[in-house]
Amino acid sequence: MFIGPIIKSIRIAEDVTLGQLYRNILSNRQAIRFENGENDIKAEGLFAILHRLDMSFTEFIDRYELALDNNQEKQRPVNQVIDRLDAWMDTDITPPEQLAIEQYIRDQPIVTLQQVEKVISLLPALQDQQTDTVISHIVRVLLDHQDHQRARALLASLWGDMTFHWLLNGDRARAEKAVEQWRSATANLPHSFSTTVHIHFIETLLDSLQLPPAMIYKQTDPFITSLRTLGDDDLADAFVDNRRHTLTTFHKHPEWYPVEVGVIARFMMTLELKPDMADYLQQIPGLIDFLHDQKKSLNDYLDNY
Repeated sequence: MFIGPIIKSIRIAEDVTLGQLYRNILSNRQAIRFENGENDIKAEGLFAILHRLDMSFTEFIDRYELALDNNQEKQRPVNQVIDRLDAWMDTDITPPEQLAIEQYIRDQPIVTLQQVEKVISLLPALQDQQTDTVISHIVRVLLDHQDHQRARALLASLWGDMTFHWLLNGDRARAEKAVEQWRSATANLPHSFSTTVHIHFIETLLDSLQLPPAMIYKQTDPFITSLRTLGDDDLADAFVDNRRHTLTTFHKHPEWYPVEVGVIARFMMTLELKPDMADYLQQIPGLIDFLHDQKKSLNDYLDNY
């Protein structure tokens, strides 16, 4: 799928038009999709194109391998950020990494589902104005592929990720719109208990944000209790931490509860890419003071559910 963009760069460098290069080989629509990396091409078509470019297959392979190497080098910092975002959404993004991400999204044609999936994972690292533009483009691409279940699943994933992104960044209005889109997108997918409960939990949390903290806990605790009864402690822990993080963002988290500290402790135990413990805990408002006042370490709360 990387052949087309390389041919495009060669065609432009040689000042050859789309029609000149692909006449009787591909239609204009097929040629555009091929050069965007969306379509592949049969061997005989590729050989005919190389002949018109007066380029041997060996020379093309050299250009192809060089382009792959350059592309992998450019994507290395982007892939490192994706790994960290997968591990914890709050990871710090350095200025060089931010620049690499912006350049990747600006230069990379987002036309395939694989590209869409990668860009969705990078959205939390973007500035809001960039996020809106990229989301609009991604939605158009996914709607073009809506006959494929993977595209429908990615659309649901997009709105689920953005619900949490905006919720945890204090944008209640955007989070409410995103969770509506998330619910709508999941209607076109096989039923998922965890997703359905997650959406209902977030909707309840959003609806209760105008209430005092104690009432917010009372409204949302039944979800967590039910999940623990069903033996799904991982999802229950996720709900506890989503709520704690949201209440902190909206200045409605006046004190820490042992179960919330337990979630952080268990989360840290599962990380493959572990951040510096002291620096990480320092970024969680009030946690170090709570541990100091209780004269306990984080691991002392591992069994608090």
